[in-house]
Amino acid sequence: MWEEALAAPPWPHERVWVHGDLEGNCLVHNGRLSGLVDWGSACAGDPAVDVQVIWSPLFTPESRAAVVDAVQVDDATVARNRGAAVQQACAALPYYLHSYPLIVERSWHKLHALGVPPVPAAPPGPTKG
Repeated sequence: MWEEALAAPPWPHERVWVHGDLEGNCLVHNGRLSGLVDWGSACAGDPAVDVQVIWSPLFTPESRAAVVDAVQVDDATVARNRGAAVQQACAALPYYLHSYPLIVERSWHKLHALGVPPVPAAPPGPTKG
């Protein structure tokens, strides 16, 4: 998956405004998106960054497919967004491991939704005595 993301062609169009951190920052009312908060990561860039929210707990496999179809996401953007989602989840896990359990839970969910298998914990090393 990572190699596919790296090999995917770059966004061929003008950069667009992206939020950069949609997961956890979407306001939902009556089952519909009603707003966005925390615009600290907003910039002009590749829309694949925002499409990665489809791997969050907000989406089921069915709703994920519906979004990709509705916004006409091409295969290259899907490949880039999968790479962006893996990168974001893997960066968040060690950073928030002991301070923000909800982000850790969401990151594991994202990796699972992407089909990334869990890595077994390494056995403890020798203790110094």
